[in-house]
Parts: sequence; C-alpha cells; structure tokens
Amino acid sequence: MILILSLLLPVALIGVVVANHDDDDDDSGESLEGAENADTLEGGQGDDFLDGGAGDDDLVGLAGDDTIFGREGDDIITGEDGADMLCSGDGDDFITGNRGSDTIEGQGGDDFISGDYSADLLRGNEGSDTLVGGRGFDNLGGFSGDDVLFGGIVNALPLDLEEMDALRDGTSTLADLNGGQVDMRDDSLGNILYGGAGDDDLILGSQDMGTGGNGEDTFHVLNEQAGAGVATIMDYDEVDDSVTVIVENDTDVNVTVNNNDGDAIVRVDGTVVARVTGAGGTLSAGDITVLTEATVVQLFEPNAPAAVA
Repeated sequence: MILILSLLLPVALIGVVVANHDDDDDDSGESLEGAENADTLEGGQGDDFLDGGAGDDDLVGLAGDDTIFGREGDDIITGEDGADMLCSGDGDDFITGNRGSDTIEGQGGDDFISGDYSADLLRGNEGSDTLVGGRGFDNLGGFSGDDVLFGGIVNALPLDLEEMDALRDGTSTLADLNGGQVDMRDDSLGNILYGGAGDDDLILGSQDMGTGGNGEDTFHVLNEQAGAGVATIMDYDEVDDSVTVIVENDTDVNVTVNNNDGDAIVRVDGTVVARVTGAGGTLSAGDITVLTEATVVQLFEPNAPAAVA
C-alpha cells in the first residue's frame, strides 16, 4: 500500500502559472514559450518555466528548480542542476533530470526518462516507456504500456543534448554513443519499481522492491548486487510472470530456490539475490532463466523489444 500511494501522489505540473521576473533575485527565472516550430529554449541561473509548445523542441533548464513542459512533438528535455519538474506531453520524448532530486512525468508517447543523480520520482504514464533511476533512492512507475524500469545506473547515461538528438533522430544507439558498450550497475540504495498495466520488464538490484501490476511481467534480478540487502519481488504470478537472473557474459551459475515462510528465496551459487513474496510453493529453480547482461541491456535502446526473456 505504501508503494502504490507513493507513486500516485499528485504531481503538480499541470496548470502552473509563472510570471516573468525583471529583478536581480537569484531565484528569479526565465518564462519562455515556444511556437509551433522546433524550438530551442534554455533557462538560466534561476527557477525557470519553459513551455515548448508544438514541434520537436530542445528544452534545457540549467541551474535552479525548473518547470518544463514539452507539449506536442518529440521533445528533448534536460533539467540539469536543481530539483526540477519535467513533463513530456504527446510524442516520443527524451527526458533527463541530471543533478538534483527531480520529478519527471511522461504523458503520451513512448518516452525515455532518466533521473541520473539524487532521489528522483519518475512516471511513464501512457505509452511504452523506459525509466532509468540512476544514482539515488528512486521511485519509478510505468503505469500504462509495456515499460522497462531500472532503478540503478546505466554507464551510457546521462546523455548530453547532441547525443539525445542522435537518439531521437534514429542516427545512433546508446551503444554507438558509448563506444559500443552499454553496462548496468546496481546502486545499492533501494529503489521502488511499479510496472502497472502492460507487459513490463523490471530490473532489480540490492534492496530494490518490484511490483509488476497487471500484465505478463518479467522480473530481472542482478546477480552482481552492490549492497547487503536483496531484491524483493512483490507480486509474482506463476501463470503470467517470469523471473530471470542476470549474469555477466556467459558465466555458468547454479540457481536454487528454497521456501522460507511462504516466500521463495532465490540463490545464485549459494548467495541470496532475491525474495519472491508468496511464491514459496510455486517458484522453482527450473522456472528461472539465466540471461547475460549483454542481452538485457538491449531493453534500454529506443524502440527495443518489450521483453527478452
């Protein structure tokens, strides 16, 4: 219940009114609105309000606690420093919070959302979205669509404006932009992941808590976990859902499952990596697929398939 309530807290992005400021107050910011074309809007050192309007816009907040709307079009939105509130709108958008504890909300379209640094709240909403929390204690909700959620760190992120332009235009992949290699790492801080409706992929590390919601979900558990705690899968369904263990390269591992007070305890080479609540009598080692990291990171590429298990 705490998980669902935290993800359903209202995000006060719609209906924001911000006035222009002409004084020298350090908190004063720009209020900029785009037209129907492809605009490039950049804030300053204060708390800025940017509204891209129609078109494929590039919107950058820079310093301060910024509020940015993408609206229509395939937009690129970057918060940079500060605790920013970023909202995509319609279209397939690329959004990165960067530094600061950010609130990022997708709308229509298949969005790529990256929190990067600090504790972030990320919501995909409509569309098949990719959400990457990055460093910090992150709260991720996919909701509608076939979403990919990972609370940890992807070495190819964060992206700069030029790199996101290349992804949006389809001229590059994440692997292209990072020397051909995309890796993911656990951040050990305990993230909350909620898939919602749709067939979702949730990638879990140390102390992460994953709830798939409705649909045929796949829970991917990292074998290499950074912290002392283990991943917890909250709503595994033996009929609809799948569990995988992610290993580096083609490493041979021994996966075992034991019943502990009604929960399934998953071990890899004797080390506990996950607790699957309520699955002590239904989940067996034979139900778990071992995947390489190179296979799973394909999920982070824009327009990737919904599942790899």
